[in-house]
Amino acid sequence: MEAAIRNTIAAARAAEREGGWITYLARDPRRVDLKGNPGWPFYVGQSKEYGKRVRNHLRTSEKLAQAHDSVRKRIRQILHDGHVPIFEVLERQPTRLLSLVSETNFARACRRRGYDIANLRRLQNEAGPSITRHDIPTDWLWEFSLEEAMADGIGIRLACTACGEVLMIDAVRFRQLDAAPKDLREIKNDPLWLAEPCTSCGRRGSRFVDLEVP
Repeated sequence: MEAAIRNTIAAARAAEREGGWITYLARDPRRVDLKGNPGWPFYVGQSKEYGKRVRNHLRTSEKLAQAHDSVRKRIRQILHDGHVPIFEVLERQPTRLLSLVSETNFARACRRRGYDIANLRRLQNEAGPSITRHDIPTDWLWEFSLEEAMADGIGIRLACTACGEVLMIDAVRFRQLDAAPKDLREIKNDPLWLAEPCTSCGRRGSRFVDLEVP
């Protein structure tokens, strides 16, 4: 089985070299799908480092699987039964947001078809219709890096609850800082916004950072 694991990781690394954000499907080889093809779908994921992601699935699930982590638990059980999960590239996208949309839509499609998908995000566990980039919850976007946000055209807004003033902030300004934030959440949680007064009404503690998806 070790040889099969190495071959699966090598194939994922080769697929990663073609570039882009990859949306992928994990299949359980112990069962056929509804069309009789090898592998029952149980997880839809997305990553720009597909080779590393597949390696982590196969090498860390045994150690890191927890009660609430249905993905690692399923992979661990498959490995315990002497099989290796099948990983299939579904689609490539140029940006992270578009890849999130693809991941969600593939997961929802699997749910509609009757597959028990192990994705943890609520929107991906609903067997509803397809969504667009505007339907992606803002909570998912805070983990984006500045570069990823810029690639998708995500705007950073500084708003005041007291007077309603809204200022758009160019992400390039944050990237030029000596200690540039690692992700959008770091910008959101910066205490500076609450410490300094609003440039319009002068009130302190009333400003917050929000995001805008074009």
